[in-house]
Amino acid sequence: MYFVKLILIVFLWIEIDCKPRSSNSTLPLTNEILNRLYTEVLESDNADLVTDLLANAFGHHQSQQVDPLSQLSSSLNTLNNLASTLSSFKTVTPPMKPSNDSNWSDDPDANRTTQEFILSRGFSYEDHYVTTKDGYILHLFRIINPYAEHALGADNLHPVLLQHGLFATSSVWMLNSFDEKIIPWVHEQKSEMKGNSLAFLLSNSGYDVWLANNRGNSYSQNHTTLDPEDDEFWDFTIDDMAMQDTSAVIDYIRYLTDKKITVIGHSFGTTQVLALLSFAPHYSYYIDMFIALGPIGYFGNVKGPFGKLLDSSLALDIVGLYDGKFPPKIDRTIKNIFTSFCENPSLRVICTAVFDMIGGMNPDKIDESRLGVYFNNIDYVSMKTVEHLFQAKESNIWRLFDHDEDTNNDLYGYETPPKYPYSNIDLDKIILISGLNDRIASTDDVQQLRKKLKSKIFHDYIVSDKRWNHFDYIYGIDAGEQVNNYIVNVLTKYVEHYPL
Repeated sequence: MYFVKLILIVFLWIEIDCKPRSSNSTLPLTNEILNRLYTEVLESDNADLVTDLLANAFGHHQSQQVDPLSQLSSSLNTLNNLASTLSSFKTVTPPMKPSNDSNWSDDPDANRTTQEFILSRGFSYEDHYVTTKDGYILHLFRIINPYAEHALGADNLHPVLLQHGLFATSSVWMLNSFDEKIIPWVHEQKSEMKGNSLAFLLSNSGYDVWLANNRGNSYSQNHTTLDPEDDEFWDFTIDDMAMQDTSAVIDYIRYLTDKKITVIGHSFGTTQVLALLSFAPHYSYYIDMFIALGPIGYFGNVKGPFGKLLDSSLALDIVGLYDGKFPPKIDRTIKNIFTSFCENPSLRVICTAVFDMIGGMNPDKIDESRLGVYFNNIDYVSMKTVEHLFQAKESNIWRLFDHDEDTNNDLYGYETPPKYPYSNIDLDKIILISGLNDRIASTDDVQQLRKKLKSKIFHDYIVSDKRWNHFDYIYGIDAGEQVNNYIVNVLTKYVEHYPL
């Protein structure tokens, strides 16, 4: 539990600026709770393990005699002073990822936007804006590959929608490596394609690639009436991202292309699609195939520190006090500082450990030189969405958001929110891609989803690497070999290119 407490301490350092849900709610965060957590970490039997991490990061040798508690105390005080300094910077949002700010990083990808990722690899793009029924304006990108369009005809490319997970944007599909460029088609025939970044691999393979952005992330902080600086803008959960965002994006693409769509989701992006297909089964008619990477249909067996965090009643109490966005205060300067931190070879061990603790990754299959790029692409969700994660972990299944009994009665007609009715799903081409070491989409939870979907699973692909974890789909140096090549082969063999 000491990792859970450390994560809570970091959260409280960052969160000094959130607004309580009630003007009568007062909680001395920086004193009572922070000091309580701080004391518990110092008194932990595992404090020496944390000290080892800090010692490795700051260059202490194992042979040196360092008192674990004093070292940890000193390190936490240092970070606390840094947090106080950072809190004085002015928050600038959006954009979350500024472009052309090379002073902070040696890697040009560290501060690239989705548009710049696409152009830097030789492709071009189209901007599209989709307005949901509840007024959110979503920024949708379409990758343009002139070689594929010339060889096959622009109207003949099959549309593929890539749906990111939480704390992410459209860029997550393009940042795994820096050398995946557009590839010319020789004699109007595509070459053998390989790649770790799925968006570019699919475009090079002749598909019409669309990149979604959920409400609230850096590309979709616009609304017809609401201001993202107000808490009301952030009053949404995964239910809304499924029923409003995903549905609107699918409607937009199908109207524009007049074709059925292949949808590929990762992590909680799969939850959105499963929810939509459950509550609105007619969307199965518009989707040719759904490929779920690290599918999350059940959530009660999350492993590792993130699972322990979701089991923490203290963490839930803290999250439940606030509205607004999460992370609450990560601006351009702060993100650039931590990007530089992750790119420092002597400090990468800490960044690797943090990524591994939160989402899970195979440390042997990560390009540590690009940790700054990965960190800089962490993005916003609503605090209410975070609370939804706690609820799903407790109930072991996704339900509509649990407000309170009276509100639930008004909204749903029941005191307890309805479960996502997976039995309603009518799509006959669902492909599950899962890993045996996935802490977020655990093997137990994926097995429950298999049983619920039954014959609707078209293919059930388990990654051969036994250490395959949740972030490896997007950050793994062999994502192409382990997953992406399989996806292209499946699309080539089974996707039907016909209009609606």
